[in-house]
Amino acid sequence: MGTIAEFLRSCKGRDTVLVFVVCLLGILSFALGRLSVSGELGAPVVLYVPYGATASVPASMAVEREVSPSMAEQESRFVASKNGSVYHLPWCSGAQRINDENKVWYDTKDAAEAAGLRPAANCKGL
Repeated sequence: MGTIAEFLRSCKGRDTVLVFVVCLLGILSFALGRLSVSGELGAPVVLYVPYGATASVPASMAVEREVSPSMAEQESRFVASKNGSVYHLPWCSGAQRINDENKVWYDTKDAAEAAGLRPAANCKGL
């Protein structure tokens, strides 16, 4: 029986190492692919300040950000397609695929359900 070094120098040993490296690269590629989409699964975090309350933030931490009306509208609303049968939260993938001209907005779940819509099965939080 030979040593490991002799086995690796043989033709059979080289083939074994090559198969191992190819398998390892495949596993790493799969893992990187899964990591690249893992950020899309969660809903965004929204912090609310109660009406009338003031929040004091140190000047070093203050960040100015312009909020468009559409972003403010979307915080607590539901969206559906004119031709669809389901409603979504604005950040769900199904809602993002709806063209802007086909979007119908509802203020509450009850309003969307009264219009004959049901919650989207793939939209977490509904």
